[in-house]
Amino acid sequence: MWSAARTELETTPLSAQPWTAQWLEETRRGGASPARTRTRRARSSSRRSISWRRSSPARTRTPASRGRGELATAATGSAYGLDDGTLLCRLVLRGIAPAHDTEFPTDAPARRALWRTASVTPDEVSSTVLTHGLRPPGGTWREAVLRERADHHLETHITLRELRTLSL
Repeated sequence: MWSAARTELETTPLSAQPWTAQWLEETRRGGASPARTRTRRARSSSRRSISWRRSSPARTRTPASRGRGELATAATGSAYGLDDGTLLCRLVLRGIAPAHDTEFPTDAPARRALWRTASVTPDEVSSTVLTHGLRPPGGTWREAVLRERADHHLETHITLRELRTLSL
């Protein structure tokens, strides 16, 4: 399995990154606990992790550009593919940490902070934005509702996911 992961990694531009050898070695030593899973699933998660890192945003501290559920859907076909506790989530976080010169997170707040470091919003539904006077120009019912509430001088809480769907 580790030989296949190394070979997969070498076919990507990531192989030139100094943190990738550390990531693969820490993962091999048990950092992501692949031994507890079936080898086929661990191999698949390893490939997905490499693919995710290949297409992830550049190493910058910019505002989040994608939601974790959206990214998980694109990478795995399921919005839950990068949920906390999954093998793929641990593999990806094990790659993000050395890529950003930080320690692997040991608790939920640190995991969320690490996702944000990689320009990924960890939770687009629980996080809300308070708006007032927001009048988006789009023609969907969402934009119409926001314009109506703005006309009545009402505040509106919307989720980050809703905010991303608006035509602004």
